[in-house]
Amino acid sequence: MFKIAKNAHWAFMLPMLFFFSICNTMMVGLISEKASDMVCRDMWNQHRNTSAATPPAEYCRDKDVEAQASNWIMYFSMASAFLMVLTTSAMGIFSDKVGRRPVLLLTTAGMLLQGLVLAAMAHFEALPVELFFLAYGVAGVVGGTAAQMMAMFAYAADCTTRQERSFAVGMIEGFGLLGSIVGPLTGGPLADRVGYEVCFLAVAVICALQLLFVAVIPESLAPENRIPRMNWLRANPVGQLGAFARPLPGTRSRSLIGLAVLFCAALTATVAFYPITVLYTRDHFRWSKSLVGYFQATEWAAKALCSFILFPLVFYPHRLLRRRRSSSSSSSSGSSIINDHGGGKQRGPAGQGRGRPRDMVAVFITLLFFAVALVMYGLAPTTLVFFLMTAVEGVGGMSIPIIRGVFSKCVAADEQGAIWAAQGSITALIGFTSPLIFQSIYTHTVHTMEAITYFVVGGLVCLCAFGSLLLLRPISLAIEAVEEESQRLLVNRDAPAAKGDDSDSDDGGGGGCGGGGKSEP
Repeated sequence: MFKIAKNAHWAFMLPMLFFFSICNTMMVGLISEKASDMVCRDMWNQHRNTSAATPPAEYCRDKDVEAQASNWIMYFSMASAFLMVLTTSAMGIFSDKVGRRPVLLLTTAGMLLQGLVLAAMAHFEALPVELFFLAYGVAGVVGGTAAQMMAMFAYAADCTTRQERSFAVGMIEGFGLLGSIVGPLTGGPLADRVGYEVCFLAVAVICALQLLFVAVIPESLAPENRIPRMNWLRANPVGQLGAFARPLPGTRSRSLIGLAVLFCAALTATVAFYPITVLYTRDHFRWSKSLVGYFQATEWAAKALCSFILFPLVFYPHRLLRRRRSSSSSSSSGSSIINDHGGGKQRGPAGQGRGRPRDMVAVFITLLFFAVALVMYGLAPTTLVFFLMTAVEGVGGMSIPIIRGVFSKCVAADEQGAIWAAQGSITALIGFTSPLIFQSIYTHTVHTMEAITYFVVGGLVCLCAFGSLLLLRPISLAIEAVEEESQRLLVNRDAPAAKGDDSDSDDGGGGGCGGGGKSEP
């Protein structure tokens, strides 16, 4: 049982992830567009037969230009992801030693510098496309998006009890989705009207304001919960991923490895989807920058709606029925404690009881929806159908926050930092491998069957969805074992306090937030 730092609250991460998502989604689409324009300009200058200095719009939509742009975007993403793979694990260990705020400051400063480099590239048109490596590098060297997400969720885990953690994760993800709506809505139309330079400068300004915000919020990691020294042997992707190889509580199964595979599949599909969709819709449907932005905003709006409505219903229905729960707890005060901590056969706050694997059923359903949406995107004959598929993908987009919540439920409170750092390492690794695989597929099939990438990714997610059924029982048993262990620690913590009240002994003060958690009754 660890101590929660004074004045720290997980709600501080709501605006952080909101504005981070605005910047990230704004840049994802605009970088793809800007790289495509620069590649088109370079190819036009090499092969033009006219005196026109600016290539015509139709030339920039040529399949050869799109294929070359896809290659460059893949190289940039791989370079950034490679740096994140190397640095995210070290950032996780670093945050366990010094706290979450220093990591948030470093990663936010990295994104600010990235915005400034991109603005300079947009201002000086003659700069080579290779400078995108510098833009990605300044962010990746301090952990990039993977380390920033890791620090945000670790901050929330520090400030919540195990019972509240899934709800906090879902709400933070929901605010991130709201930010992902605003980013494309402002990025694409703004680029059409005032150019790329203003958009990238706007990202830098938002990041500067975030730096000020992080500087004034309290640190979440209490001194009592910090590691005494940094273990550099674990400050690498392999060392962090070892957290998934531990046996699950209450069983000898190592099903966290299987859960990590599901997380990889959902994250791979998400990472591969955006750059491929920008290139695919520009070529197949002749979309403008603004229409690409409107689509991304519609997609994130569907995900946010599902996250704010379906996620609480799945994980925290008791929050929606608080009055009814309060009245029932007054009539049976003893049973409310058991319910809150998952003891016995009673259902806990998420409706999780013995033999009732609601969490993994939700994972299966959302992954299946995600797979169907990806396949339908590839089959969509018109722009309208493409937009309508966002409703299906909205349900599928819940898979990542739900899996994050399951991870958190399967480990004890003092292992939360390790499991979030391991997820950050996976995020960085997927950022490296996903562009390498799927953008290569798109590049080699753009002249024949350009939608095949959607089918490949959808098939991968569908396979993992049905594979998740194998994890129903072990994950359910693990969650129940953690619930029972939490109840046991609560009893052991309260017993010395009760004994001290009866005997007026000096050692009866174990009922504090962090004290006496492991003392014997």
